[in-house]
This record gives sequence, structure tokens and C-alpha cells, in this order.
Amino acid sequence: MDNLPKGDFLESSVSPNKNYTVNAYLFGGNATTDYAIRCEVVYNSSGKTRNIYWNYHEDTVDMKWIDENTIDINNHRINVIDESYDFRDDL
Repeated sequence: MDNLPKGDFLESSVSPNKNYTVNAYLFGGNATTDYAIRCEVVYNSSGKTRNIYWNYHEDTVDMKWIDENTIDINNHRINVIDESYDFRDDL
């Protein structure tokens, strides 16, 4: 997940405690590939980022914070501290 394409910015969502920001990006959608969504978490205290979500065949994003550390991205629950979702793991 470290070398994913950047994509075009869609939206951001800030955690309830303001410790994290999740940014969503749209990638692809040309003649040979379908759209994909990439999300990164920004650890606001340090400014460090980490990819936490990569899913193919999606062109919209729905993000909802479940609690201080857990976000639901398109029906995938992710703890932003140490979890991620990559569709390729399901293949």
C-alpha cells in the first residue's frame, strides 16, 4: 500500500477527537481500468500519513467515524492506528 497512485482529491473527514484526518482520493476511470478509491490517514500531531484504504470498482466515498479511532469507509471498518483495507487481499 506504500506505492499507490495519488489520485484526485475527493474529501476529508476529521475524527471526533481531532487527532486524525482521513483524505479520500479517486484514481483511474479510463479505457483500460475502472475507478478506485484510496484513503490516507493523517496523524495530525506529527503530520505523518499512511494509506489505510484501497478499493477497486468504486468512484464515490462514504466516511463515518464510529469512535475516536475507527472509521467506516464504504462499509469497511478500519482502526486508523494499525489497520487497513486493500481489496487485493481478498483476491
